[in-house]
Amino acid sequence: MNEDIVIDDRRLKGLEDRCSVCNSKTISDGRLYGVEGRNELWAVGFECPLCQDIAPVWRPKYDKIIKEVLADWRQDKNNHKLA
Repeated sequence: MNEDIVIDDRRLKGLEDRCSVCNSKTISDGRLYGVEGRNELWAVGFECPLCQDIAPVWRPKYDKIIKEVLADWRQDKNNHKLA
């Protein structure tokens, strides 16, 4: 079963990208958006000040930070199950 998940993490705040619609500079909202399950998909959320939309973005340059955030989140999740 796939589950939609949003993870807040300070390490994601302040990352910069470009809006795919208007090409404005966007800043990460500090969240990782994803689907956990059989087909995992994860992306950093970026907010466009002009479009006023939040778009999940995956790029190779974010892969390392995404993996770090997920590893910590999964460890925390497992610790709660054991408690």
